[in-house]
Amino acid sequence: MSDPKTTVASYAASAGAVVFGLTANEIAAYVGMACAVATFVVNWYYKRQHLKLIESRVIPFPSIQSEEI
Repeated sequence: MSDPKTTVASYAASAGAVVFGLTANEIAAYVGMACAVATFVVNWYYKRQHLKLIESRVIPFPSIQSEEI
């Protein structure tokens, strides 16, 4: 017996496909594009967090003051 939530989701997706006239291949293409965009956003976010962490651990290079020259 299947889970009621997945059954409802399956029927809703099928009804949406019929209403909008999409084929299974078109739905798969749209879902694939949405996953690609989501992956890009998640990777960008975590790379940005990683860069912040690295920058917080780096000791700043001492600058040479004009008085020292």
